[in-house]
Amino acid sequence: LHFILDRALKTQATSSAIDIFSKPYLSKREKLALTIGVIDKGHHYIKAFGKLSNTAPAVPNANTIYEIGSVTKVFTVTVLAKLVNDGNVELDAPIRLYLPVEVINHLNPAVQSITLQQLATPTWTAPFARQFPCRNPIS
Repeated sequence: LHFILDRALKTQATSSAIDIFSKPYLSKREKLALTIGVIDKGHHYIKAFGKLSNTAPAVPNANTIYEIGSVTKVFTVTVLAKLVNDGNVELDAPIRLYLPVEVINHLNPAVQSITLQQLATPTWTAPFARQFPCRNPIS
């Protein structure tokens, strides 16, 4: 019982910390969807705020897909550099080597051959990007 109570208090504290962190940020932005995830000692906490559209009442959740912004790119490339240094991935390897089969089976072959280095290069543009007017590279 002590562990369960301790865990509940920890969850509440983490949830409160996310609320405290997010309120000033949200108060300055009228049109915003925000999802915050925290991993702490193997436990996952996810909270979502705002709305996805001004015309629809949909709210974000743990499965909401966001476009990658500039800060996210720096974070992602930093994580990628660590994975390369640790020998977990290779920059010149095609992304299909790191994707689940159920994803690979639905990808255009041109997408499957993209390398991690290409994805990590800020100025790189997929040569086939114009083929996807809906911005969805899944065939």
